[in-house]
Amino acid sequence: SHWMLQRPRGNRNLLLIDTPGIFPFQRQMLTDSENLYKLICANLVNPTFIKAKKDLTKLAAEYLLFKLNQSRNFQYVTTLGLSGPKEKAEDIIAGRWTPSTFLKAFNSGYLGALILDDLTKPPPESVPYDQMITPRRRR
Repeated sequence: SHWMLQRPRGNRNLLLIDTPGIFPFQRQMLTDSENLYKLICANLVNPTFIKAKKDLTKLAAEYLLFKLNQSRNFQYVTTLGLSGPKEKAEDIIAGRWTPSTFLKAFNSGYLGALILDDLTKPPPESVPYDQMITPRRRR
């Protein structure tokens, strides 16, 4: 096994650590919404999957806003030309700022650096890929 460090194109503030073979299946992503929001915020989820799930982009934008406020990173206030920090995404989503453009601004580095994971906790144990697959029954 190996680790791969990657910086998404155009974002010097985002560093991803990838371990092969642990990408969650769709069913798991839907039950663990926080990890799904993290992946969407990092622009790592297929846009077709996001479009198929109603309001997923808006929920990810809400999550990103929560994490920015929690980390006391208020750079979005200046970047978006707001009067002050906001608690709901709908307060910043107006005119040219849609949930998608808010997420794109984050991915482009315009909203500052942010760590989405809680680094004080150990990472969750992962299940080997072959144990995640349910074998088909023979007829």
